[in-house]
Amino acid sequence: MSTAIGLIRQANGQSNPPAETLDATLQDFLDAAADMGAKRVEDYGLYERFYLGDRGVELTDRLREFLEQHGVLFCENFCEPMVDMVAERLTVTGFDASIDGETGTDLSREVSSYLADRFWTPNRMDEVQATVHTQALAKGDAFGIVGWDDKAARPTFSFNPPERVKVVYADDDPTMPRYAVKVWMTDQVGPSNPGGRKIERMNVYYPDRIEPWFKLHRSHGRGGWQHWVDEPAEGGTAPWPRPWTDAAGAPLGIPVVHFRNRARGRTDGRSELAGGVISQQLLLDKQIVDLAAVGDTQGWPQRWISGATDSGGALTTNPGDVWKHPSENARFGQFDAAPLEPMIAAIESTVSRMARRSGMPLHLLTGGDAPSGESIRASEARLVKRVRDRQTSYGNGWEDAATMAVRLAAKMGALQVDPAALSLSTIWDDPESRNELEEAQTAEAYQRLGVSKHTLLLRLGFDPEDEMDRRRAEQEEAMSGALVELLNGNADRTEPDGPPMPMRDGGAG
Repeated sequence: MSTAIGLIRQANGQSNPPAETLDATLQDFLDAAADMGAKRVEDYGLYERFYLGDRGVELTDRLREFLEQHGVLFCENFCEPMVDMVAERLTVTGFDASIDGETGTDLSREVSSYLADRFWTPNRMDEVQATVHTQALAKGDAFGIVGWDDKAARPTFSFNPPERVKVVYADDDPTMPRYAVKVWMTDQVGPSNPGGRKIERMNVYYPDRIEPWFKLHRSHGRGGWQHWVDEPAEGGTAPWPRPWTDAAGAPLGIPVVHFRNRARGRTDGRSELAGGVISQQLLLDKQIVDLAAVGDTQGWPQRWISGATDSGGALTTNPGDVWKHPSENARFGQFDAAPLEPMIAAIESTVSRMARRSGMPLHLLTGGDAPSGESIRASEARLVKRVRDRQTSYGNGWEDAATMAVRLAAKMGALQVDPAALSLSTIWDDPESRNELEEAQTAEAYQRLGVSKHTLLLRLGFDPEDEMDRRRAEQEEAMSGALVELLNGNADRTEPDGPPMPMRDGGAG
C-alpha cells in the first residue's frame, strides 16, 4: 500500500489520474472497501422488513381476497413495538463538559451551550436522534457523519443507514477503528463527472484525510476507481485527498460515528429482533391466520341435510331461513360452531412469551390496563435496564460526535478550547415511568431528612445549575422591578402649592 499511497499524495488534488495509472493493489483495496458484505446487507433488509411489517404472510386465496383487497400486505406486527418501546425512552437532552477534569467552569458551560445552540438544535437532532436510535435497535447498526458547514459556520451531523457505510476495525481490537467507508450512487455533476453520468461514489475516511473516489456503475467490472475532485473554492484549489487535520496539522480523527447495538465484543451490532423475536413472530403469524381461517369457515353453526338426492331448492343460511325438503327420507341437522377460545389463548400465550423473552411489559404490548405505583416499576424493570444499557453504548457514540464537533469548532476559531483537555458526558432523559406527584412527595420527605436541594433537583429531573441561574435571574429581575417602581414613586411626588408653612415659636432657628 505504500506505493499506492505515494501515488495518491503525489497527485495532491491537482489532477485526476486515469484508473489504469493507479496501482493494481490499490484497486483491489478499493473494491474490498466498497463491498458492504452481501450477508450483512441482507440481514439489514430482513430486520427492516420485520420491523416495518412489510414481509407478507402465507394466506389462503379466500383470506387474501378480503385481507389484502387494497394491496396492503396482511401482518400482525409485534416486532415494531419491540423496537419502538426502547427507542421512545432514549432521548438525549444535552452534554456535560469538563475541562481538565473540572466541571461547572465558565469554559465548560460555554462548550455545553455551544453544542446545544450550534450543533444539536440547528441539526434538528431531536428528530435525527430518534432515527439513529430506531435504526440501530432494529438493524443492529447506525452511522452518523460529522462535518462542517462553511456558510453557516457550524458543525453538521448527518444520519447514514448501515447499508451504505461501514467501519473497519483493527484485527486485534474491535473498538479501534482503522478507517471508515461510505458508498452511494449518484449522477452528481462536477470536474470528475461533467456529463452527469450515473456513477458510484465512495469516500474513505482516515484520521488525517478523506479520500473521495468514483467509478462507473459496478456492472462495468472490478477496479476502475478514479479520484473524485470537488469544485474548487473561489480563488483556490480542490486538494486531493481532503486534509482532515486541526490548525496545528494533527489528525482530527475519523468523523464517522458507529452506533452499535448489543455489540458485545463484535465489530458490528446485533438487532433487537435477532434471536427468538422473529421466530415467535412467525409462529404468531400462523396462529392468527389459523384463527381467521377457522373463524371464516367454522365460526358459526353449519346446517346439513342427508337422505335426499337433490337439494329440493335453494338452501340458504340467511337469518330467518327455514330448510325443508319434499323427500320423506330427508334429515336435517346442525354442526356446532368451532370453539375459537383455545386458538385465542394460544395467540395470547405466544405474545406473552415474546414479552417475557424480550423483557417488555405485557401491558405495553397488548394495550391492557397498566399497573400503578411500585407495580409498574417492577413490571418495567427489565425494560428500563435495557434502555440504560443502550444509553451507555449510544452515549459513547454521541460523545464521539459532539467531541468531533468541538474539534472542528476549535479549528475554525468558533471555540477557544483545547479538545485534548475536553471530556464530554451525554445527558439522557430518565427512562422510568414517572408519577410527578408521588416523586414530589418523596422529595419533600427526603428534604425533611436533610437531603441537599442539589440532589433533590437531580432526582426530580431538573438541572441544579440551570435552576440556580434561573433563580438568580428572577431575583435580579425582581430587584430591578422594585427599584424602578421606587424611582417612579419618588418622581410622582410634587411640592405643595403656596408658600411654606411658618415655623412655630421654639422651633430650631
